[in-house]
Amino acid sequence: MPKVEIPKMELALMTLIGQREKLSRDDLTTMMLAGEESLKMLLRQPTEGLIDFIKANLDDEDALLAGIPRFEMPKAEFENQVLREMRIVLRENAELVNEWSKEDLLNWSEFEHFYDTELKFDYPHKDKLLEFIKYFFLDHIVSADSLMMNFAAFKDHLFARRRITPDKRDSSLRSRRRSEDSASGPGTDDPLRRRMGTESEEEKHHEEERMLDIAE
Repeated sequence: MPKVEIPKMELALMTLIGQREKLSRDDLTTMMLAGEESLKMLLRQPTEGLIDFIKANLDDEDALLAGIPRFEMPKAEFENQVLREMRIVLRENAELVNEWSKEDLLNWSEFEHFYDTELKFDYPHKDKLLEFIKYFFLDHIVSADSLMMNFAAFKDHLFARRRITPDKRDSSLRSRRRSEDSASGPGTDDPLRRRMGTESEEEKHHEEERMLDIAE
């Protein structure tokens, strides 16, 4: 059998999902092997290259695992610290952000251009801050060329519209997973599916409470 090229870009994007949803590389590998429905929870429109790569390694889980870049999942304390700093750094641009778009979801490339050309602030780690915004406010991945951000949640965070205590996390800052096209059907009891956002609203609320303290 001819060697199948590793779809590095798509596998790298999966690390965003892994970090956000606290999934290990083993979890991501399991989801890729679980079938099309499970795969589309990671990427809505997987390329033929990714599908061919999975098919070529159905009996070699280690090969799939090796293709996923190594990543670490940030600790909750660090995430909270970054979110606070993000709001402080961008505070003077909050109104500009609010007026720029009223859409709830935005293509990441649009926001990236806006961030680079319109937002004015002094910060030594501006590029790194942009990566954190992608990490925290990623909503879902359509394809390798189309990432959707939860712009409404990003604006809510900048304005700190919901005052909460540190032990009562704001679920609006979690990705509002658009899973209506994948939440039904066989396998909905799978723990991985619950961790990827297809559990009940009550379960989802408890899971979301772990994350994202936006208290001053």
